[in-house]
Amino acid sequence: MPKAQSLLPLSRLRTLFDCDCARGTLTFRPRTPADFKPVPRLSAVAAAKAFATRHAGKIAGRSDSGRRRVNVDGCRFWAYRVIFALCSGRDPGEARIDHRNGDSADDAYSNLRPASHAENIRNAKLRKDNATGARGVFFVKRTGRYAASIHVDGKTHSLGGFATLDEAKAARVEAERRLFGEFAPSLSRPADAMSESPGTK
Repeated sequence: MPKAQSLLPLSRLRTLFDCDCARGTLTFRPRTPADFKPVPRLSAVAAAKAFATRHAGKIAGRSDSGRRRVNVDGCRFWAYRVIFALCSGRDPGEARIDHRNGDSADDAYSNLRPASHAENIRNAKLRKDNATGARGVFFVKRTGRYAASIHVDGKTHSLGGFATLDEAKAARVEAERRLFGEFAPSLSRPADAMSESPGTK
């Protein structure tokens, strides 16, 4: 899995963006002439004024598969990584940033936390092709029963067979809380306690 991209220095990010930690948004700050190279018919001063007119105070970034990316100084970053850095005062480095509630469009700082790749996957939303509405739970036609399993550290562990879907879901949730800790989906999203499945960010 590729490593997360390092951000620009915090001092630079603070000159580029204003960050609303509660809402999880970045807005462009005005630029100075030093940020621009003069080109024919457009001086650095004129470029800075044009940027202020077109962008200053406006939401930064563009939507990319439901998440926002920002382009600055020739680099592209996920907006939530920049928001985490500005609100926490530290670059997340190689860590992933997990959205606690599973909504990758909700970049409020309170919804962001550093995570390993494995932890990030554990807290992802249910896949659309899931047949039972619960991760790690499937129906076995041969036996007419439900089976539950959980994948940890590269290995799949059986949680047993169950007469009902609810029993299988409950076994899966218990195993998630025991093995995944704070990254168990049922803790982040109680309403969806039995309706999660892996994904990536």
